[in-house]
Amino acid sequence: MSTPWLAGWKEYVSLPELGLRRIVAKLDTGARSAALHASDILVYDSPGGPRVAFTVFPHRGLDGSGIRCTASLVGRREVTNSGGIVQIRYIISTQLVLGRESWITEISLTDRTRMRYPMLLGRATLGDRFLINPGMSYLTKKRKGKTR
Repeated sequence: MSTPWLAGWKEYVSLPELGLRRIVAKLDTGARSAALHASDILVYDSPGGPRVAFTVFPHRGLDGSGIRCTASLVGRREVTNSGGIVQIRYIISTQLVLGRESWITEISLTDRTRMRYPMLLGRATLGDRFLINPGMSYLTKKRKGKTR
């Protein structure tokens, strides 16, 4: 195992396969998995298997800033939300970039309208790649050179 990067409790992330850059994500070790705010979710069949189309609003408060995305559908899964309610969510698998780290991860699509940040990264998604400093933000953006 290599030494983990230091990250703040919120960081910019990118989902390049979906065409999404600089989304503010909350890094929450109390949550298990990753969630992305998505609306207008549509599941459809394609020659390569089931796919899902959805709209993401990566920048809070900007009217008309929705980006339409498509991804292969991994499946549907029960997820307990922050209010303790079990929901059935669509799950996609895509590349996630945080700082200098990049990996493929599963992300649930959900309505995060009432949440402050459009994306949440939980402990299973973060793995052992990062140590989270809950008193700091955007540490991966500020890093100069190759330090861990």
